[in-house]
Amino acid sequence: ALTNQGIRELDIPVWNRKIFGRIINILNKADVGAIVCDFMFQDPGIEPDDEFLVRAAGESGKIYFPVIFQPEEYSVISGTGQPDEKSMELFKKDLWPLHGKRKGNPPASQEVILPFYRLYENTTGTGHINLIPDPDGKNRRMPLIYKYEDSWMPALILRVIADIYQVEPAHITIEFGRHIRLKDAR
Repeated sequence: ALTNQGIRELDIPVWNRKIFGRIINILNKADVGAIVCDFMFQDPGIEPDDEFLVRAAGESGKIYFPVIFQPEEYSVISGTGQPDEKSMELFKKDLWPLHGKRKGNPPASQEVILPFYRLYENTTGTGHINLIPDPDGKNRRMPLIYKYEDSWMPALILRVIADIYQVEPAHITIEFGRHIRLKDAR
């Protein structure tokens, strides 16, 4: 796993997307089952580097990128605005119409930060990477589901697990605070 600490130790310039494209190519050659990137590439960057990253992601066929929800209680101060229309179309196709008992109060948002469009269209899937800090400010948990309009966005890791085990969203049931069931996992 390439972590923030690893990036510092290897002195990888995070602005250079060509390096991330190279890492994707290396992982593809290693024939890994999935490539999960929790780095947010919201805006297009330098064109040759972006093109290399987009091409590597497209050739992978097994790469996942994050989305970030702006919690409703902070939406007034975010100033991020909504992504472009084409990106929002891709995002809405990634949402899950989950079934089951919906007791509880899952996090929800109407504002979302997405990967830039050309990268997003070459992504296998997305999931959120939002954390909910405890009252002492420490992050100890992550909601596995985030509500957007009448649908749900899974956490990035839940999306990858569902894909690896070939579980369609129609076969996922949830009981908030208790369990998420992946029926017919292979």
